[in-house]
Amino acid sequence: MRNYLSTTRRMLLDMHIPDWDDAFLRRHDPQALARCYETAGVTAVMMYCKSHLGLPYWPAAVGRQHPGLAGRDVVGELLAALRERDIAVCAYTSIAFEREAAASHPDWRIVTPGMVDGVPPAGADRPRHSAVCLNKPGYLAYEQAQLADLLGRYAFDACFLDMMFWGDVCVCEDCRRRFDEEVGGPLPERVDWADARWVAFADARERWCDELCQALLAHARACAKIPVYQNFAPAFLAPRLGKGLSAYRDDAFLGGDLYGGRDEQLLACKTMLALSRGRPPEFMTTRAPSLHDHASVKTEAEMTLQVLAATALSCAVLLIDAIDPDGGIMPAVYEQVGRVYARRAPFEPHLGGEHVEDVGVYLSGAALARPSENGAALADFGWSRRGPHIDAATGAVRALQQLHVAAGVVTELQLDELDCFSVLVVPDLTRVDAHELQAFAAYVRGGGRLYASGRTGMLGRDGTPAVRAAAEELLGVRFEGDEDGPEVFLRPAGAQVADAIAPQRYVSWKAAPEATVPPRIGVRPGAEVLATLTLPYAYPARGTWLDEAWASNYSNPPWEDTQHPLLVRHALGAGQVVYSALPLEAGDHAARALLGELLGELLGDRGRLDADAPATTWVEAFHQPERSRFVVALLDYPAEPSGCAVRARVRLRLPNGTAPAGARALGATETALELRALDDGRVEVEAVADPFALVAIDYRAAP
Repeated sequence: MRNYLSTTRRMLLDMHIPDWDDAFLRRHDPQALARCYETAGVTAVMMYCKSHLGLPYWPAAVGRQHPGLAGRDVVGELLAALRERDIAVCAYTSIAFEREAAASHPDWRIVTPGMVDGVPPAGADRPRHSAVCLNKPGYLAYEQAQLADLLGRYAFDACFLDMMFWGDVCVCEDCRRRFDEEVGGPLPERVDWADARWVAFADARERWCDELCQALLAHARACAKIPVYQNFAPAFLAPRLGKGLSAYRDDAFLGGDLYGGRDEQLLACKTMLALSRGRPPEFMTTRAPSLHDHASVKTEAEMTLQVLAATALSCAVLLIDAIDPDGGIMPAVYEQVGRVYARRAPFEPHLGGEHVEDVGVYLSGAALARPSENGAALADFGWSRRGPHIDAATGAVRALQQLHVAAGVVTELQLDELDCFSVLVVPDLTRVDAHELQAFAAYVRGGGRLYASGRTGMLGRDGTPAVRAAAEELLGVRFEGDEDGPEVFLRPAGAQVADAIAPQRYVSWKAAPEATVPPRIGVRPGAEVLATLTLPYAYPARGTWLDEAWASNYSNPPWEDTQHPLLVRHALGAGQVVYSALPLEAGDHAARALLGELLGELLGDRGRLDADAPATTWVEAFHQPERSRFVVALLDYPAEPSGCAVRARVRLRLPNGTAPAGARALGATETALELRALDDGRVEVEAVADPFALVAIDYRAAP
């Protein structure tokens, strides 16, 4: 049996094709597809066995095979063709998003708020696929039988279970009954993260989803004894999906399809590095600029940067193509993928190791909730819109990348590992529990350095403010309420902040539509105020032509300086905390410059890795002790591909008791590089990224 995890260049052909036209999938040719995969230079393929339409592509014993295949076993055909080419194969099947299952079992369908006779109300989201309720009796057995048939019939190398989450909010009788049995009473009618009943419903949805996920993952493993995993992408979306981080605890490794660009890729890959049981994690993305754009193809330069970004973080890559409705494909896409993957291939033998991380960015699944939704009707509970915590976490990881600080992601599943980081960043943690705060406080009291922001500590996971006292002690502040409006300014209280934001005199802050207004705070004894609050004229009025509640026609300039603190610093035990009521990591360039100054001061000389390079350049290092070396990846990744090479000077602290033994540029050929020993005990090497370079820094035992 092939080892799917040993492969790193992968592809998937999306096949979400319905069945009501006789021409659909008639041209599907597994042999031609296998030849295209060979052209693309892939080492593994994820194969569609059942799409969101719920129609199997093999002659299934359970379910109705897609009629466009005219009874052909295209799964078996493609599997055999890939085996001839020594390409590993992962089975793909869709769970919960099942149009055929919902059509053949109407009682399994999700019942959304306001639905009449199975039809959502006008104006409601009406996706083309249908989703089934995860609580429906009989549905789990249906999927288990279908999986047993698929995995018993074919010898796959891995299995991917997609879409194992809630497709919508369900208020069917089974959900109502189960909630009443487990919690008591009717379902809540409105979203309110400050209401214990709403939180109980959100927790129940997550628990119900997890039960189904674990049952199917265990069943698939029992059927085939192969690596089984599910889509990790929901971990970055809102709680409507009902998918917590703990749901991935038994996945063989982590992989997810993501389409949000370089910043999302940076956060996602680092999160998967932190949590994945198996290596490498798998970064999936489409060959098109958007999942909803069938005909377009990313430029070769853009695709290359995404593939090399995953390479820089020692992740596997899976590029997603989409089949034409008649079953045709575009061979030119596979030719382009082949050229792109050829650029990655020489570096693959050198990837892997322990990711070097001096700063940890805390990511919480519970904090993905958006307090701005409070009061919304159940039908308006959104799932595709990002919340303030994920925006702040993304901004923090981006800012650290631009500063060339070695950073990783840490989650609630790793609270006992905080001492691994010199600095911990807690970005706008909109929901937090006492256990998390206790871990943060213990980390700081033991000598750790912590930066926190936004509404961290104002609301507990249970929907109550019971955690505030512990949060105030940790952060050195008193929460006094909320600001009256979303647009305020940060005013330096001393030279450090003023110099960091120069030539600006203020940091502007305007909360995004999905965010909330910042908190109003006071300081506890011993805390130092670094910046204060300034308000625009007539705050919080917006001003119109009918009134005089504005001072400038097109903007709201700073007007009233107050003594209310916004940015404070204080000592706690042997450590130090900096707290900003404004999530600087989600702000503009001046806010990020200030964040860089604050994090640089917290880190001090304890960092193991830094570099002189453009802000667009990613610098990532992995320790490979079994090979007595560090591997440093350099990738220049601007918003638009520039085609220009960049030079970077990288400095690294070697392990105690070792001495430098040389440096080499890795790839198809190896080139020796000058490695200089610095007076502070670090080593320094220069390299050129065009747009990518991989550098080995070797060491030996000190004499």
